[in-house]
Amino acid sequence: MASRLPASPSLLPARGHRKVPEEGSAPLDRCSEPETGIFDTPGNRYITIELPGIDHEDIRFAVDGSELHIAADGREMMFRNIIPLDGMEPDSLRYTFRNGIPEFSLRNISGKA
Repeated sequence: MASRLPASPSLLPARGHRKVPEEGSAPLDRCSEPETGIFDTPGNRYITIELPGIDHEDIRFAVDGSELHIAADGREMMFRNIIPLDGMEPDSLRYTFRNGIPEFSLRNISGKA
């Protein structure tokens, strides 16, 4: 089932995430920096990334410890990012892709934001 963002989430700055090149990929300065939104609500965190021109087949992601690693390669855009997941349940990760925007959601460990 597709996740929906809450009507009035509290927007957090996407600090702590970092853009990283993948081995054999374009140099870091050729990677794009799309808009990334991190929204916390009581019990959940939602992460959205605007990736125009990227199809859902072009997106790869994985949880490594307490980090979400995201990579996308399109014809004219390349994106790499690592987002910390401190306080989140990594096994609760859900992913949807709508209108060029991947959405990730995770539950808060304590169930509270």
